Amino acid sequence: MMQFRRRGWYKHKRIVSIGYKKRKQGQRIVKIYNTKDLENAKKGDVVVLGRVGKKNKLEIAKRAGSMGIVFQNINIKKFLKTEGKNESK
Repeated sequence: MMQFRRRGWYKHKRIVSIGYKKRKQGQRIVKIYNTKDLENAKKGDVVVLGRVGKKNKLEIAKRAGSMGIVFQNINIKKFLKTEGKNESK
């Protein structure tokens, strides 16, 4: 497969690799950077937690758990469980 890429064959036909997955119809991506952004998220949306610090992430996770929002890139239950252990020490 690599020989075709070197010859320039790949310019005419795209070779499927990681990242070519399609989104389902009707879903929109919502990035969360603070607790105010959680108000814009709805049940059917794909919610992604942006680059935030640990304190903000903990706050967002608690609030999202109570609202029933599921994140794509973080497991809220697991995160809250490990952070709860760290705070008690």
